[in-house]
Amino acid sequence: MVDHSAAALVDYDALRTEWAAFFGLLYNDQGIKLRVNLPDTLVLQRGRPHAWFATNAEGYVVHRCAAFASMEDVRQHLLK
Repeated sequence: MVDHSAAALVDYDALRTEWAAFFGLLYNDQGIKLRVNLPDTLVLQRGRPHAWFATNAEGYVVHRCAAFASMEDVRQHLLK
């Protein structure tokens, strides 16, 4: 029998922060570049874009400004 009471103990706010921190490790502003094929990846917080990562034309991970992006902005970008 599975104990489902542990599911109530999950801190979802902390989990979202951990995902944003994880993707933040893929990008930095200190000149260190990671070359990997990463599709447009959007981290949402409360249903709004929080962080946006992708691979640029040279193959390096870049951080796109998500703080001011709306879901419509994301949709328009992905449909280009």
